Amino acid sequence: MHPAHRIHALSLPALGAASFLLPGWGAWLVPLEAFVVIPIFEFLLRGSAANPSKEEEQRLRQDGRFTALLYLAGLAHLALFGMFGWGLATQGWAGLELLGRTLGMGISCGVLAINIGHELGHRRARRDQAFAQLLLWSSAYAHFYVEHNRGHHARVGSHEDPATARKNEPLQLFVLRSIVMGVISAWRLEAQRLRRRGMGSWSWRNQALLHFALQLASWALLWGWLGTQVFLPILAAQLIGILLLESVDYIEHYGLVRRRRSDGRLEPFGRQHAWNANHPLGRSLLFDLTRHSDHHADATRPYQVLRHLEGAPALPFGYSAAVLVAWLPPLWFLLMNPRVDAVRKHFGMPGI
Repeated sequence: MHPAHRIHALSLPALGAASFLLPGWGAWLVPLEAFVVIPIFEFLLRGSAANPSKEEEQRLRQDGRFTALLYLAGLAHLALFGMFGWGLATQGWAGLELLGRTLGMGISCGVLAINIGHELGHRRARRDQAFAQLLLWSSAYAHFYVEHNRGHHARVGSHEDPATARKNEPLQLFVLRSIVMGVISAWRLEAQRLRRRGMGSWSWRNQALLHFALQLASWALLWGWLGTQVFLPILAAQLIGILLLESVDYIEHYGLVRRRRSDGRLEPFGRQHAWNANHPLGRSLLFDLTRHSDHHADATRPYQVLRHLEGAPALPFGYSAAVLVAWLPPLWFLLMNPRVDAVRKHFGMPGI
């Protein structure tokens, strides 16, 4: 997908900025795009399973515009965050307009901040990792940098992974389990790392502790400086972003299980351990997160060269529609459980 085709990712902060200025239903531009317009277009446009050739992949890897777009979209999110706080402090938003704008800001937290933080957090450059943590902090989920990279990617597809949804587990219960256990996992991973270095868990080098402390300090500053009228909608937007992230986590690996080998270790991650979608709008808005099997196969592979893996499980809809369906557990189970059973049978997965 050419860089110009991915400018769609900037539609979200553009619509967010417009929603802060327009009255009435104009305040709902971002939720309407994310959960009405995109699902409809993804139903009509199924997308392409084509992959770049080796020569095209090399060219795409070297094209700096793809990384520039990540930074541009990330900075646009931070600007939107500032506009949101300013509007709350000066405009006296209320009622449905406040709700629509808060939902829009929350979608930006989930789709842009956490998602771009996820992409850059997998890269080796310190600049990328620092910007990733700044974006994650803006969504009150900075510990994700520790838990996702060193926890989820190692344990995905097992009961030890908080971010792997089990078959017949309702999304609402999964969200609670994933959030709580994700925080605990981040702490344990850092405690283990520090013990190996001969340091205590409460060291200032504990990244999880640092993330938690900075988050609490920023909340205290916002509350003390701008008051409850501004702080609570910001907190609500961050929570919406977290719920959106966890909803995507839920659909990405729902019901898919890795086998344990005779030595007790998990089998290598395979294309069969994630749900994928090639819908073009979802791909561009989520920076190809929807080609999820290939992301787990090589977490350092840049988003612009993620591949469709033949035979990988495919969702019957795009990620936007999947999130909506997942919040209705009976409908989700009806549509997805037969697909989970088929994948398990085909690949010989444990039926747990």
